[in-house]
Amino acid sequence: MTEKYFKLKDFLGFAVSVEKTQTEIAVALGLDVDYFNPQPVISQDETGDAEHVNRIQGLKPIIRISVEEAAELMRASPQTIRKGLEQGKYPWGYSVKTSETKHTYLINLQRLIEIEKIEHV
Repeated sequence: MTEKYFKLKDFLGFAVSVEKTQTEIAVALGLDVDYFNPQPVISQDETGDAEHVNRIQGLKPIIRISVEEAAELMRASPQTIRKGLEQGKYPWGYSVKTSETKHTYLINLQRLIEIEKIEHV
């Protein structure tokens, strides 16, 4: 089955600026003019170094904790936490296999506290 592809110019009979068209569509839909072509936002941190800031400004970053810290809060061994994360047993974290024998563990502290109902002392 042959799929037909055509350029907008061929369809309309005249050249159209893609960027201009995208901007017009975004404005018509009430979106940011750069909606289809987001530009990274660069800001300065306290040390003056430029850092990339995503379009999710205003949101707090996730607080991650180590396997050992999670084990302490759960009163379990670090190995139990690792295996549970690798098996997808804990909804507050997960394991990413980075090589044949290694994993990286990502544990969301807020979700751990909420799901396991851990209280502050």
